[in-house]
Amino acid sequence: MINLKYIQLLQGILIILLSPLISGGLKWSKAFWQGRKRHWSYIFQPYRDLYKLMRVPTVHPKTASWVFSLSPAIVLAAYITLIFALPVLVQPLFSMNLLMVIYILGLARFMLSIAGWDTGGTFGSLGGNREMFLHILIEISLFISILPLAICQHTLSLSDILGRPIRHDDIYPQIVLSLSLPAVIGAFILETGHSPVGNPESHLELTMTSKAVLLEFSGDTLMLLEIGDHIRLSFLLMICARFMAILLSSIFLPWKVENNVMILITMACFLGLLELLSWWDVSRPKMRLSKVHLFIGFITLWAGAGILLALALT
Repeated sequence: MINLKYIQLLQGILIILLSPLISGGLKWSKAFWQGRKRHWSYIFQPYRDLYKLMRVPTVHPKTASWVFSLSPAIVLAAYITLIFALPVLVQPLFSMNLLMVIYILGLARFMLSIAGWDTGGTFGSLGGNREMFLHILIEISLFISILPLAICQHTLSLSDILGRPIRHDDIYPQIVLSLSLPAVIGAFILETGHSPVGNPESHLELTMTSKAVLLEFSGDTLMLLEIGDHIRLSFLLMICARFMAILLSSIFLPWKVENNVMILITMACFLGLLELLSWWDVSRPKMRLSKVHLFIGFITLWAGAGILLALALT
């Protein structure tokens, strides 16, 4: 018998290795919505980009301190830690509190922001300011959007929240999760960097947020940040897909859901969210940064209604 710890460790490593493939799938899907000719090489393009960055010499700004050099490693370590706390095929390597997840996501954003400020450059400081502004709004909206499910599961442990299916005959959690689903999807869109005020693939000053900070990096340090960005997308996609799978299985499957069935439903939701994210980037017009609070207000409204209903019914 293989030790469960080795399986859990292999699960996290596999997600890390496949995370650039997920980003490539997003590009491939986006080409469809833009009406461009798709090629399978799009899916593997992130691996080629990472290989090119590994071969490029690393250049640091003269004004940057040790904070700038250390921040990519901290950002990558934060996202890798989250991967090993995520239940996918089996239970994760270790359990993590939902609040700790929010803190780690905030730590990564904070380190990226101060790295941009540390250079003293125009683009880095601009990106750092926007990152911190969005951090205050996005991390809170992500927490309150998942909180209704945590209340229904009577726990704040991420592995327990996403690992326990809801009984098909328990209608109250189904109502709560159905009400909270728009908030979860909205928070997921914001947290992945595909907010309605920015374009993650743009290099224009008016549409850049976190990408403005990445312009200060090169070579190995930029490669670490790009890997972290791929891992973050995979982590958030899996959380949102698991949330949807728990809801759909409790509504449409009138029997006890086995783990294998839950994995299949989660993968289907995962692919659907990937298509939704690519469609969102292509079809939705961008908002002004000063109007982003309207989108956050929509998320807060739906999540708040779900929290109140969960507290009233559980």
